[in-house]
Amino acid sequence: MTDDPSPHFAPIGILVAMLPVSDPAVSASFYSTLLGLELRREFVVGGQVTGCSLSRADLPYALSLRRKSTLPAGGAGSTWMTAAACERLVSKGSPL
Repeated sequence: MTDDPSPHFAPIGILVAMLPVSDPAVSASFYSTLLGLELRREFVVGGQVTGCSLSRADLPYALSLRRKSTLPAGGAGSTWMTAAACERLVSKGSPL
């Protein structure tokens, strides 16, 4: 067995990263200032903002923030989606 990943599954970039956060509003302000991103969407459940998406039209990536308390197991870890994974989903007809 080799340690080299298959070229078919090798990431060519990260399109969307999801970070668990304690306070989506504070985190959105921080990352917007740090990375020059803009608020694109808020996610609301039961009248409470549980997360948001930050991006900018001229950048090839986005950042999603999600309140830790709404994630399984308290929101441990983070997730991301590679360009290759997005291309596979789109080719199968899945909306992103």
